[in-house]
Amino acid sequence: MPPIHSYLHDSGLRDYFVTLADKLQLPLLAYKKGPFPSDELLLELARDGKLAGIKYAVNDVDAVSRFAAALDKRAGLYCGTAERFAPYYMLAGARGYTSGAGNICPRLTLAMHRALVRGD
Repeated sequence: MPPIHSYLHDSGLRDYFVTLADKLQLPLLAYKKGPFPSDELLLELARDGKLAGIKYAVNDVDAVSRFAAALDKRAGLYCGTAERFAPYYMLAGARGYTSGAGNICPRLTLAMHRALVRGD
């Protein structure tokens, strides 16, 4: 889950992510659900090898397209808002998407994912 605090800012989030990445020695996935962490911070962390992926949950197709191009596959990009926006994210370069519907009908969402990967 994304850090939640009323005084979020990139410098504090940078410290948070770097500390987690250094202490855990595990792949780290950041969750973007609003203005913080900024795209610039996420790109910096991906460039520095601190992030394995980003769950991007901002439904702005232009923003995610720009972010995906700048990310340039340095980390995995995933649609954080499920099937409704998944096609747009996948066209922009996302590898996958989150899915609540997959808990109810995995066959359907897996078929959708296969179709998106094929470009269908």
